[in-house]
Amino acid sequence: MLEVRQIGDEQLEGLIGATPLKSMDKLYIDDVLAVVDRGLERLPSYMDLYRKSVKQAWNPDEIDFSEDKAEWESLSPEAKRRRVWSMRLFFDGEERVASLLAPFVWAAPTKEIEAFAATQLTDEVRHTVFFDRYWREVIGTSASTLNELISEVGIKRAENEGYNYFFYEWLPEQAQWLAAHPRDLNAAARYSTDRSMVTKLPPPFRSAQAYPSAISAIVASSPPWQVPRELR
Repeated sequence: MLEVRQIGDEQLEGLIGATPLKSMDKLYIDDVLAVVDRGLERLPSYMDLYRKSVKQAWNPDEIDFSEDKAEWESLSPEAKRRRVWSMRLFFDGEERVASLLAPFVWAAPTKEIEAFAATQLTDEVRHTVFFDRYWREVIGTSASTLNELISEVGIKRAENEGYNYFFYEWLPEQAQWLAAHPRDLNAAARYSTDRSMVTKLPPPFRSAQAYPSAISAIVASSPPWQVPRELR
């Protein structure tokens, strides 16, 4: 017999918003999608987003990598090589963004936006810590510090010139400009858009060809003062 649930919008939003991250697999996916759809019609405030981030925060130190380790040991050498390359692209990108996102927080035009933006910075750091643990407990490394590990796995210019340029030159230049001009809302919007457009590329598109193409698109729409001299 089909059971019909009756639940109000406020009750549903309260249920989804108060559910800890580790318990989200017990929610009805249709309930989650319904809340997302309503969010498009009635956008949450920045403080709503801040509070949701605090309630649903995750801890990379609580993740059990035992199954990942068992799977890793079963992979062929070629599969391991591909996995390492994919994870390096993610790891390096997350660390770069974590180290460069502070100016975006400083540029927040209100304290409410600043509070929410700070949660995004915290999350990027969590991603970096996650990969630090993954490398040490699954893949293996002799690096004794996070700095050493980043140097070990970071994407070198000879491996992917476009990736290296974007994360080690282009984004730092944008971050430095924003740090020096925190009230420039156009620069803040541009920094956030550029960062998201490139860093959210799935690994198959993070190739030597994809990054120059993405950078070309950014340069084409950039004001002259934001374009490095060598790209003009």
